[in-house]
Amino acid sequence: GDPECLLLANDVIYKLLGVAKVPLSMVKNKDEFISSLVSNINGASGKYVMHLSLKSIASLSEHIENKQPLLGAEGLLGAVQVGSRHMDQFVREEAAKILLNLAWEPKNKSKILQSSIGTILALVGGPSGSNTSQSYALQTLACLATDASSKIHLANHENGAIISTLMHVASSEMSQASMCINATKIIGYLTCRATAWNIGSVSVLTTLSSLACRSDDLNLAPLAAKAIYKMATYIHYRPKMMKQEFKAIHTAMLQAIVTISYGSSTEVLKFAVKAYSEQAPFRRDRIQMIGHKGLLSALSMLTHDNNNYVSESAKEVLVAVACDVAEARDTSVEKLLRCVPLKSNNKVQQPRCYSPTSVMDEFHFDADFQCCS
Repeated sequence: GDPECLLLANDVIYKLLGVAKVPLSMVKNKDEFISSLVSNINGASGKYVMHLSLKSIASLSEHIENKQPLLGAEGLLGAVQVGSRHMDQFVREEAAKILLNLAWEPKNKSKILQSSIGTILALVGGPSGSNTSQSYALQTLACLATDASSKIHLANHENGAIISTLMHVASSEMSQASMCINATKIIGYLTCRATAWNIGSVSVLTTLSSLACRSDDLNLAPLAAKAIYKMATYIHYRPKMMKQEFKAIHTAMLQAIVTISYGSSTEVLKFAVKAYSEQAPFRRDRIQMIGHKGLLSALSMLTHDNNNYVSESAKEVLVAVACDVAEARDTSVEKLLRCVPLKSNNKVQQPRCYSPTSVMDEFHFDADFQCCS
């Protein structure tokens, strides 16, 4: 860990670190070694020594037996935080890699969540982040988001700062496709009964529905639609909602489901009918569905989809909703359902296109709401 030795042995160290990912138990004077590396990072040793020190720790952190001992090393997380703020992108990348490697150990997640979430968030959304460090930080967030005990903390961190950052990454034209996908996945991971109302803001639902209808990324659209479906599982209308924002969230969720109903991707449409099916069993939700502009038309259209699962599921939902419509209009369900136009076998199904005026383009990216496949 001596700075001069590190510089002199630069080439040798790079070769060794590529192959020597050994347990700390095999390292002579391991405590002194780790302590010297931490000191090099915290001290005024220059970016080359800092980079080599972080790279040494990153290499050690890849071994499964080292993940817990390294996290418990005095001052190590603080040194990683220092490295994550360095001007040199290669230094930041090694710091981000260390956090990712340590987060793979389930027993480390709680401590990383409590002590390093700010560092991870800065790497994900900071202006000085590189693609590699941002990618590592997103993967670290994904590791934390899959842990049930971490979901509430992550969703509520600094009044939704993590959610806002993830949505920005997912919808930004500057983000790589893999980063957009990972950011959207994490939103889905975080969504559960305890977090759905906090995550499902109007802007988040609007952005997700826009992503689900983009035709330029076939992998991203189903993930965005799945996140909306998960929110529909937990967000239900309550007449005694005191806060107007809660009612707005439920309305925005219904609008998001309507929007993705006009995609041409079968996977997106499957999640759309699944979302409808989560709302339909509850009478209070059905009443809101009936009153939501364009929802019944979207459901009627889905009953004619070429995919059997989509069409049959849409019919089931429409029948459930029709019962309440029939009651309100004092007519029979059969008579009401006869109003749904029959599918003609002589007509080719036309591409669907939907441009709702109520849907905002929150992050100013190209979302034409045309058919996605």
